[in-house]
Amino acid sequence: MQQIQGKIDESNLYVIKLPQSLRQHFSKIFEDLDNPEVKERLNIDTYNVRVTSLEEVFNTLGEEEMSRENQDNLSANNFDDQDRELDQQQIEFKKLSD
Repeated sequence: MQQIQGKIDESNLYVIKLPQSLRQHFSKIFEDLDNPEVKERLNIDTYNVRVTSLEEVFNTLGEEEMSRENQDNLSANNFDDQDRELDQQQIEFKKLSD
């Protein structure tokens, strides 16, 4: 199973990127996120959903390629993105006020 990770962005929102391979679970995820008890338990005030832009895809690929070259000392010709899913849904969460 694919691991999903998130990060806090420059707007202080927690951002999770969901690959399209999980699309069959999206309705359940959003149903849960609309439940006030779940939102309170997860400390979520609001959430937004957006599709990853083409610019973000290129930036991510470029960063990963540079990182891989630095770590493995590989040339750009050996960069393998066959397993990469470029189409992603992004969810941004705003925490409840303390």
